[in-house]
Amino acid sequence: MVVSTRVSIQWPPEQPQELTSTLALTTPGNNYVDIRVFKTKYPYTTTTTTSTNENFTEVFELALAGTEVPLDQGRIKFDNSISSMALEESIATGNPIVIDSDIGMFSAHGEDRKETGEMKNGKGVVAPYIEIWRSLDPLKHTPSQEVREGEEGEVPAFALELVGGLGKLVRVGNWIQGIVQEERTIHVVRSWFDEEKGGWKNLIEFGKLDIFPIEFSGALDDVVSRSDGWQWKCIEKNY
Repeated sequence: MVVSTRVSIQWPPEQPQELTSTLALTTPGNNYVDIRVFKTKYPYTTTTTTSTNENFTEVFELALAGTEVPLDQGRIKFDNSISSMALEESIATGNPIVIDSDIGMFSAHGEDRKETGEMKNGKGVVAPYIEIWRSLDPLKHTPSQEVREGEEGEVPAFALELVGGLGKLVRVGNWIQGIVQEERTIHVVRSWFDEEKGGWKNLIEFGKLDIFPIEFSGALDDVVSRSDGWQWKCIEKNY
């Protein structure tokens, strides 16, 4: 279980940079949602956004959801069920959606982690990359204060999947992220639990918001309904 932020990405021989607020939430059962929103657009909610007609690619670098599969020698396969890049390519070409294989090699990088591998860059060309990731405290990290991962106590976590569609909603500690792919559209939410105010505060609202059961309090295997018949099933819960 981990809450991770990306410190930088490098496409050698270019220099490292980071243009996004990237947060990847991974549950104890290896379910994850990874959202990479451009810093110039973040936070992105109905109260902070000046334009309501922006395209997904104007706001986000990438959004992913799936399951981690640990391999050998520090490698992890990210088995993506949703990839905004794959959807964008399908829309542009008219071809079926094809999600590329995603395997990263992880090693220590000071207090952070280094991921190396190959994936498509912004030009759609497969190239070597280097990403630096930082593990954050799922309870103490806030939108305004970065707190590195410490000794974990009881950290609530759950994963929900959309029934009859492509969608995943993941909670790790005080953070929730969700993605739904609906035909040619992606809906995204990122929310943080403000303990002082005792409620969830949305930091990303893109597309339909009321389809996400952010305040889910059911049990494993429960099915919860949202507006317009959207249904979610709890596939993992630890509290």
